[in-house]
Amino acid sequence: MLVLSAFAASGLPAYAQRTTIFDLDQAICANDWYEAVNIVGMLVADDQTTDGNRRALLDLRRQLERFRAENIIVTDEQACDRANPYLLEATLPPTVQTGEPLGWNRAVAATTNNRYSAQVVTETEAFALPVAMSNPVGLTPAEPIDLSRGLNVIAGHVGPGHQVYGFVAGLGDRLTINLEVTQVMTGSLYTSDDSQLFIFDRSGALIAAADDTDGGQQSRISDLMVPKTDLYFAVVTSYNNDPIFDSAGRLTGWQDNGGGRFDYTLSVLGATPTGRLVR
Repeated sequence: MLVLSAFAASGLPAYAQRTTIFDLDQAICANDWYEAVNIVGMLVADDQTTDGNRRALLDLRRQLERFRAENIIVTDEQACDRANPYLLEATLPPTVQTGEPLGWNRAVAATTNNRYSAQVVTETEAFALPVAMSNPVGLTPAEPIDLSRGLNVIAGHVGPGHQVYGFVAGLGDRLTINLEVTQVMTGSLYTSDDSQLFIFDRSGALIAAADDTDGGQQSRISDLMVPKTDLYFAVVTSYNNDPIFDSAGRLTGWQDNGGGRFDYTLSVLGATPTGRLVR
């Protein structure tokens, strides 16, 4: 149950605050979950939103995202009640919160050519790579990607920093790695889906990168030939956050000055199933 009526976005100018809260109320009353999520995202990203308000807003956004994903309809009596404007959970039937961002099923379908159901590909069981990740500079910590079926789709979020993923691939594999922004939020410099994608080997050498693929601002690496069976790293950043290299071309860190903020799905296709590579 969410009780957020005390939230006031006190850091915003008075007019902007009234307008934003009014728009949020109207979107919720109309069951327009897409618009409501966008407005909450703007408030979450505002630098002047307090930590307490931001935590409450994040809870609200997760709830609204679930309503959007499940096409939940809330009655006018409940959704438009200004006495407790964000009490939207109390009388709804219990449902499983998926935490999936907009575009998740589309990303799964695109990656697998509809050969697998989303339930199969998006299992969330604990997973650890069967090889040691060590602690490469600029690539730690890394979230492991389960490629036991040779493909996977995962969801993430990035702002000014960077997100690192580790995976195992085999000699001669031709990988397609696609980064699809699913929701844009207000960033530190701009509101945009402008993403960057980098692939490194175990030593920190850059082997592939993508930015503004096909004239758009999404990032995709296609037909990447894997040079040897080993551990590799994929890194997601928003535009302007570039890697820093030493004189030998090895990664030493990140600028961590990305100006955007967004949710995304990262899909990996074309890998040899890990069980065939690691015994």
